[in-house]
Amino acid sequence: MDSSTEHVDLAVIGAGWAGLCAAKTYLQLYPTAKVIVLDSQASLGGTWAQERLYPRVKSNNLYGRFEFPDFPMDQSYGVKQWEHVPGPIVHEYLTDYARAFGVYERIRLNTWVESVEEITDGDDSTWMLQLKKQDLTSALSANKLIIACGLTSHPNMPVIAGSSHFNAPLFHSVDLAKASPGIQASKPANVVVLGASKSAWDAAYVFASDPDTTTTAHIIIRDSGNGPTWFAKPYATPLHTWAESLIMQRVVSWFSPCVFGAYDGYGGVRNFLQGTRPGRWLVNNFVATLRQDMIDGMGFVKDAETAKLKPETDLFFVGTQLAIDNYEDDFLELVRRGRIKVHRADVESLVDHGVRLSNGEIIPTDAMICCTGWQYRPPIKVIEPLTDKDMGLPYHDKVEDPLATAANEEIMARFPILQNQPKQGKLASSNLDAPAEGVSPPPKANTPMRLYKGMVPPAFVAKRNLGYIGYIAAITGPNLWHLQCLWLAAFLGGELHVQASQDEVEYETVLHSQWGKWRAPLGQGPWHIDLVLDQLPYCDMILDGLGLNRWRKGWVREWFESYGQSDYRNIIGEWMAKVRM
Repeated sequence: MDSSTEHVDLAVIGAGWAGLCAAKTYLQLYPTAKVIVLDSQASLGGTWAQERLYPRVKSNNLYGRFEFPDFPMDQSYGVKQWEHVPGPIVHEYLTDYARAFGVYERIRLNTWVESVEEITDGDDSTWMLQLKKQDLTSALSANKLIIACGLTSHPNMPVIAGSSHFNAPLFHSVDLAKASPGIQASKPANVVVLGASKSAWDAAYVFASDPDTTTTAHIIIRDSGNGPTWFAKPYATPLHTWAESLIMQRVVSWFSPCVFGAYDGYGGVRNFLQGTRPGRWLVNNFVATLRQDMIDGMGFVKDAETAKLKPETDLFFVGTQLAIDNYEDDFLELVRRGRIKVHRADVESLVDHGVRLSNGEIIPTDAMICCTGWQYRPPIKVIEPLTDKDMGLPYHDKVEDPLATAANEEIMARFPILQNQPKQGKLASSNLDAPAEGVSPPPKANTPMRLYKGMVPPAFVAKRNLGYIGYIAAITGPNLWHLQCLWLAAFLGGELHVQASQDEVEYETVLHSQWGKWRAPLGQGPWHIDLVLDQLPYCDMILDGLGLNRWRKGWVREWFESYGQSDYRNIIGEWMAKVRM
């Protein structure tokens, strides 16, 4: 290593929710450590970075659930109870969080991490990061590395025939904040939005709700895909329960076939619900009630046009691919009024200022936004001899791993309800499907991320110098990241010891990631663990690993009272008192 190369104790890649929390928690446990946070964007926040905030964007979460447990979003932010948090307020909150815990001054923005390489010297190893800022390149050495650059780093921009002759703005939704002001100023007659996810609804809403224009937003939902996303009011069930609260109730978590469910200590109830026919009948009826309540609550079928947005996939298998009605205006009323038009067809090609559909229709358009998700690819380039497999990243496996075969057999035996998998639509093609002339595309990854406890590649458990945060999807992320970051910081710092053997670590890792594929095949499960009703038992597993109390309510309250931020507020203090008394 060049003596001029900067060296730090910990490098964190990513300055979003997870990355900020990772740096802050490590510094709380080890305040003298030299920590640096690297991010390619111009401001912190990840998805909530200043430059990614498009007009009227708000959190799906209601006030009180979109905050870290030890840094409440108080009334000074101007958000009231039962309100969704506006994007600029989320960014302000994260900035204040970073400043309050001494992380802000350690962040380096506009800095790309082009590659990571492990440099070994006997039993010791360090990480060498190649960085790029504008036209300047540099290297950074780190004893430990946390990758937290998230699930939305690489846009999946589709390849569409005729795009070179489109002659109108064509961009991915990641650029909506940058592009929308100019498009709105031109007062377009028609804007096309390709996609069926919440981001597609948001993009259509930006233009259709603009009172200064008469723009019609056209949402194209591919016939060959999975249909419209699940979209619901913030409240669920006939009891009108706050949805975010509902999923964090222990009694509700029992209805999910959860691979780490036993950590909550109620294995008997779970075995009945998942392992017996009467139990599975109850589970199916519970899900059916939720499904019908969500559809009825939105009122999709009251109008022929809004009926086109009625979800068709099996709610049980969609994971976090759920959208909440967080709009100031009635979204479906915009559809009924014709400000938003829904088309159920595939895109055949683009023509001059037009989109040709598979049904022969041509939609005239002044701009097209592709809300087509994110590429399933490793977030970081790894330098050999390390491989993506070593790093726990998605990779192409020519023959199924025997551990995966054994895990699949265990999952199906324990959870028969998962045997009836839903039909899946075709994914939108991406620009990765069109390699340079004469170049064969690499095989597509067909494995999910393999991370022990969702954080550490098995190959690095003994080394204690690598971890990931933010690669588990969850409805109420801040609580999850808060606990994950404590576990990972204590592990990397050598104060938390893994009791399992290496063989046990490897099998558990495969078991959990394979379960993710079966549990949320219509969500993000094929790529990484995707938690909805399973978030509370996951938190139980993390607390159990830390040797801290999982049951924080008491008796009947433990079953029926929702877990929230206040339940985990002093968890770091509890850990430090436990190990340093």
